[in-house]
Amino acid sequence: MQSAFDAWESKFQLTETGKYPVDVGFLLEIERPEDRSEGYEYKWGPLLQSEFGLWQANLNLLIEKHIRTAAPEKAELGYQWQLKYRWKPSLEAGVQGFGSVGPWNDWAPSAEQTHIAGPALFGRIKVGEHQAIKYNAGLLFGLNDTSPKHSLRLQAEYEF
Repeated sequence: MQSAFDAWESKFQLTETGKYPVDVGFLLEIERPEDRSEGYEYKWGPLLQSEFGLWQANLNLLIEKHIRTAAPEKAELGYQWQLKYRWKPSLEAGVQGFGSVGPWNDWAPSAEQTHIAGPALFGRIKVGEHQAIKYNAGLLFGLNDTSPKHSLRLQAEYEF
């Protein structure tokens, strides 16, 4: 039987943009993998953003948990961060990083954690009256032996 959804993501803005030194949001994501033995994946956590001049900094702390799995799993803590220079809407430059520290309440030894970071490009290109392509791309490098040595990360969204 075909499902009504395979993934659902909602972002909630909890503070008014620019009213406080840090804008606060919240992410809730639910995903149902094709392999039902993997159960459901839940991801949730705070989204933090601050701006100072032409610079923008983001930090997302996300807990990921699989439920209804063939084997029980612990909730894991991951993070995403980026710092970018907002030069012009079509081209911004910065750095970004991603990682996982293991179980949220009992971090794995540093040799078992994954951490990657590197330079990135961001932008938004208008393609119509209310349409745009939003992109970001990064060349990320492993910061420890457990992490991939090199990663190319590309993301594009079509807004309409």
